[in-house]
Formats: sequence, C-alpha cells, structure tokens
Amino acid sequence: MVSSYELADINRGKSLTSIKNSIPYLQILTTPTILGIWIGAVGCLLALQLMQMFSPLYIREVLQYSVQKTGFAAALPVLFQCLVKVVAGYSSDQIRSISETTKLRIYNSVSLGASALAFCALAFVKKGESICGIVLITLATAMFGLIGAGFVKCATLVSRQHSHFVLANIQNIWCSTMLICPVVVSFLLPTGAMEEWRAVFLIHAGLLLLSNAVFCWLATAKPAPWTDSSITTSSKKNTPMISWGFTV
Repeated sequence: MVSSYELADINRGKSLTSIKNSIPYLQILTTPTILGIWIGAVGCLLALQLMQMFSPLYIREVLQYSVQKTGFAAALPVLFQCLVKVVAGYSSDQIRSISETTKLRIYNSVSLGASALAFCALAFVKKGESICGIVLITLATAMFGLIGAGFVKCATLVSRQHSHFVLANIQNIWCSTMLICPVVVSFLLPTGAMEEWRAVFLIHAGLLLLSNAVFCWLATAKPAPWTDSSITTSSKKNTPMISWGFTV
C-alpha cells in the first residue's frame, strides 16, 4: 500500500491529466521543438554509426594498426564516451547559474560541434599517422556522450509524461541510421582512397553542424502545452503548429 504522503511525493511536478489522457500524437508530431530534437538526433546518430561501423576499417587500413591492436583501438573511444556520459549527466544537474534551455544548447553544441571539428581534422590525417588519428577518433566518439544533456534531456523536459513516445522515435531514428549509414558510406567509399575518406568525414561533419543549428534554434526546456492543460502561455517553439492559428 502507498500512503497519501508517498503518493503526493510521487505525483509532485506531474500533470494531473497524465493518468487519464491518451497520447496526443498529432500535437507531438507538429511541435517544432520535438521536430528539432529528432533532426538533431538524425545528424548525431548518423555520425555515431559511422564511428561504430567504420572506425575499425579506418584504423586498420588508413592508420595501419595491426589486426590485434585494431580491436583495442576501436574499443578505447567507447570507454571514454561512457565516462563523458557520466560527467555530462552529473554536471548538467549541478549547474544552476544559467537557464535550462541555455544548458541544453551548450551541451548539444559542444557535443556535436567538437565531434564535427574532429571529423574535419580526420579528413586531413595522412595515411599511417596512427597516434593523431586515434586521438581524433577518440575525441569525436567521446564527445557524443554529451548528448544525454542535450537533445535527449530536452525530449524529457518538453514532453514530460509523453517522453516515452519521443524517445522511442529517437530509437527508431537510431535503427534507421544503421541501415542508411552503410549505404551512404559504401557509395562515398568505393575504393577506400584517402580522398574518399575525406569526403565521408567532411559530409558527416556538415550534417553534425547543420542538425545542431536546427536543434539550438528550436530548443526549449519548457513543457509543451499538451503535457498539462493548465499551461495557458507558451512559445511557438513548443506549441503544436496545428494550433498556431488559435493562439493569441
């Protein structure tokens, strides 16, 4: 049995309509901030798939590591990414001197921006420059750990009790990039020449910067009006586009 005090503690900060109302699919799908979150996810996850799927090939063929060392070199960036995730989550919760929306933009921009810069640098790494190459791969992969305090956190803040639907679609994007990335990279990388690798990295860097710009433009930490019927004032960013004509 749950006491009245425990129930009040559980429900604190939650919408009273969250238990009764069904998921407002159309409102969610037409909310600019949610669309910005998903666009940010597309750029980020495509680049992340590039690292996960093709970094072993790059390490072996371009950086010229041995087969034995390639496995360790490919796993090292993921280890650093896990550490960055922990630091990102903790630091984001502890920083209170700036607004939540600003924090979302900063963490997302550092994550995707730093990874994009690392990709640009990787595009000009020469064959056999093993140390420089692995450092840049590690930097690019590790910085993706900051997205937990970027568009992922934004999804939970804006959609609240409906965050499972928004986050599930991020997972759908993740699954889609598993299919899209190999096709795109195979098209851009038919022979494995250095010029082809350069194009791969620069294109993905551009996608990172573009998707981050869209996310930062549409990001907000305020809950959307479809999370709580008592919300009467909200910005257009987190208001469904289908209701714009009816707002004052």
